[in-house]
Amino acid sequence: MRYIRYSNAAIAVDEESPAHIKAPRESSPPIQTFWARNTMQGKLGIYAAVRLQGDKMWVGIRTSTTLTWVKADQALSRREAEAWFNRAGFTR
Repeated sequence: MRYIRYSNAAIAVDEESPAHIKAPRESSPPIQTFWARNTMQGKLGIYAAVRLQGDKMWVGIRTSTTLTWVKADQALSRREAEAWFNRAGFTR
């Protein structure tokens, strides 16, 4: 029998107990990053890339020293997104 030790006690653990059986991890969808050949100046800075993971989307905002990922709906309106996607020429 196994025990879990705490600073003030030890508790016996039934190894068949479902509370102590690790659940299998579900794999998360792959992350795909697309770089824009033509960047766009937006309200948060220069938009340089799009990152997708399942149904989630982020926009890469470039500064002089970094690239910051922001949720797409915080960075772009639908109209801005359509205009940028039509002219950006995204590559992987």
